[in-house]
Amino acid sequence: MLKDDFEESARLHIQGCIADGDTFPEYLAAGDYDICYDLDAAALIRNAGSYTTMSAISRASGINQKQLSHYANGVKRPRSAQLERIKSGLHIIGSQLLALC
Repeated sequence: MLKDDFEESARLHIQGCIADGDTFPEYLAAGDYDICYDLDAAALIRNAGSYTTMSAISRASGINQKQLSHYANGVKRPRSAQLERIKSGLHIIGSQLLALC
């Protein structure tokens, strides 16, 4: 997964720099940090596409598929209220999937 690869790459880079004699703050050298990802609407929808369909996101969020497609392809950027509807819809889908277990 891209996130795992990025985190591993960052860790190896820091270790390599330290081995070359570069100095880093202790928290970086010790690996005592978290990497936070803030996905925009396009990345969020495209990433969700690995687990669900555009149709399901549309039903859960109340946003039509054409509009979601525009957001996913970066043609348009959703207002904050629309982005919250997308996030809420994805949470609904996740809850429904968890309820199956």
